[in-house]
Amino acid sequence: MTLHEILALKDSLGISIVNTSRLSGVPVITIAKIFSGETEHPRQVTLDAIERGLRSPEAISYSKKFGYLNSSEGTSPKKNFDPDQEFHTYEEFEALPEGSRVELIDGRFYDMGAPTPVHQQIIDEIHFQIRSQIKEKGGKCRPMSGIALQLDRSERNGTGLIPDFVIICDKTNLHKKSFHGVPEFVLEVLSPSNRKIDLGIKMLKYQQYGAKEYWIVDPVKERLIIYNFMDDSENPIVLPLTGSRGLAFYQGAISVDLHPIRGIISEDLPD
Repeated sequence: MTLHEILALKDSLGISIVNTSRLSGVPVITIAKIFSGETEHPRQVTLDAIERGLRSPEAISYSKKFGYLNSSEGTSPKKNFDPDQEFHTYEEFEALPEGSRVELIDGRFYDMGAPTPVHQQIIDEIHFQIRSQIKEKGGKCRPMSGIALQLDRSERNGTGLIPDFVIICDKTNLHKKSFHGVPEFVLEVLSPSNRKIDLGIKMLKYQQYGAKEYWIVDPVKERLIIYNFMDDSENPIVLPLTGSRGLAFYQGAISVDLHPIRGIISEDLPD
């Protein structure tokens, strides 16, 4: 099987580079270099191992659960990786090809899964609302989606996150490939594959590294969860997706109308 055919198989299955590594036994950094073209002449034995991993029953089952292949097995995504897996570095995280749906938390890779149309529409709606208001008021902060955050480059605790949406006001920490630290405002939209991480581990990371405010949209339970780290006496605040809600670090001058978000979730899309 040629490299082009392997890439096509990987894309058709919707399997990330990290899961490809886990299934094949080939190191993540090796796969990243092969798939990005940095390794111009990969060994055939390596390509064969990658192909075997992608053709394994576990790979097919994983792909079905994410909805890439027709399945009657349901849509619950695969759980995160074995906690006994090896530690990875921030350099390995940086080496992953652009668009990889992978985060690094305390030296371990976590597959973010593929975003659904509902997930992406919610992000787009919030981004549009906030960007429009900041622009109208002549604000200097930048709303951004999908930017990588470099939190820790240490050997064992390397952490790099890719939140759904952020507002960046301190541009001195904004670099070409990532933002160094945590922006003032962070928002995540929950999906079946990331609920525990976004509600637990990542919430603590955002607080630890200095975010002022953290919003979590829960499409399944149709609610908004807010952590105001500037005044955590009432954290978390849990609200239904009705009315509007102001951003605490803007003293309410910037707000989000929650009705369109509820409308996106309620839209009857075909399976």
